[in-house]
Amino acid sequence: KIKKELSLLIPGLEREDSLIVALAGHGVQFKADKEPYFCPLDARISDKSTLISLLWLYDQLKYDNPSGVGCKPRQKLLLYDACRNNPTPESKRSITTSRGLASNSLPQIAPLPEGLVALFSCAEGQEAHQHEPLKHGVFFYHVLEGLKGKADGDRDRKITLDEVIAYTKSQTQIYARLNLAISQTPRQKGYFDGIWELNSLPDTIPFTNSIGMQLVPIQAGSFTMGSNDGGDNEKPPHLVTIGQAFFMQSTEVTQSQWQAVMGTKPWKGEVYVKEGSDYPATYVSWEDAVAFCQKLSQGEGKTYRLPTEAEWEYACRAGTTSAYSFGDDASQLSDYAWWGGILGDGNAKSEQYAHVVGTKKPNPWGLYDLHGNAYEWCSDWYDKEYYANSTARDPNGPDSGSFRVLRGGSWYYYAISARSSYRNVRTPDLRLNFIGFRVVAE
Repeated sequence: KIKKELSLLIPGLEREDSLIVALAGHGVQFKADKEPYFCPLDARISDKSTLISLLWLYDQLKYDNPSGVGCKPRQKLLLYDACRNNPTPESKRSITTSRGLASNSLPQIAPLPEGLVALFSCAEGQEAHQHEPLKHGVFFYHVLEGLKGKADGDRDRKITLDEVIAYTKSQTQIYARLNLAISQTPRQKGYFDGIWELNSLPDTIPFTNSIGMQLVPIQAGSFTMGSNDGGDNEKPPHLVTIGQAFFMQSTEVTQSQWQAVMGTKPWKGEVYVKEGSDYPATYVSWEDAVAFCQKLSQGEGKTYRLPTEAEWEYACRAGTTSAYSFGDDASQLSDYAWWGGILGDGNAKSEQYAHVVGTKKPNPWGLYDLHGNAYEWCSDWYDKEYYANSTARDPNGPDSGSFRVLRGGSWYYYAISARSSYRNVRTPDLRLNFIGFRVVAE
């Protein structure tokens, strides 16, 4: 059946097509025959016609193959995971000890056809292993995980052949050594000249950058910004459209993340501060936060910035219209936020500092601490009357002002300040123990 499928597929391929052939199963090589074979599920070792010769397969993948049809694609990949356990169910012996058979872990055969890269599951003399928790062979499990996104080493959301090979080789070796106490080293034969993009990750998948920030996709959409139940600066409620999807950090920027980018500790020695890698970076001004985003962007090769006030409230509400993202009942706030440490009678009363990020429940979109913990800088200038004149699509705030917007409430303040629509302000040069920020990525 495999041969038939290939014979039907190959003639219809063009030069700019890409071809991936993946084989997972048993591999054999007869002692009197240097030709290696792959065993399909219904193969019979006694009947070579039921086996697939790798030499035959190589011939089929040549541009000028013996059939005269030719395999035209410039990009061809062979993934070969040949388990060397005996394919006959009544025997538990290694196939290499079966009568008349030799090892076929890494076939030593003619050079690969032009444009073909082959990745074998293990080196010569090794065995390719399975592990029940993976539901796959160790090799193919890591191939698939790499293609899904884990191989994206440069975090450009494009998965290339070189990245998949590098990820599969390293992770297969590590997994086999740590979990099975054996050596399994995938081997590559042949090279592709150029960059072959195997997969492009959609913008609906969270990603983690090089300093450990997890960024959650926020899709474009519309919502009602503001509230009639809050202060005058929250009125009038008005429809706002966020026209472009973006990524928002799932937590506030932590002290370790700040240090990784800026190399400083602005909170050091200050009051009402707990130090540690996963505590929020506080005593950070709006100007400091913007400088952080600029430096992070340079290091990551991607644009990072502060969220606009509209983006912040849109992400905080996460499709809700209630006072908080979890509803209108402020008695539930302690499940989602650290609040009321100085003003109010909240759960930070006896622990008067910004707490480790992500320890409370997230909002419906997987974002933590948007209510409480640390106030968060937004990019906008502040104008009390701005909502009456705001643009309906992607508002960026006034053109100028004296104050910058803060959102989300903090460990310091009353529950009312943690409402989704609540607006606070400070001068852009101010640093305080209850002010931090989170970033968005374009």
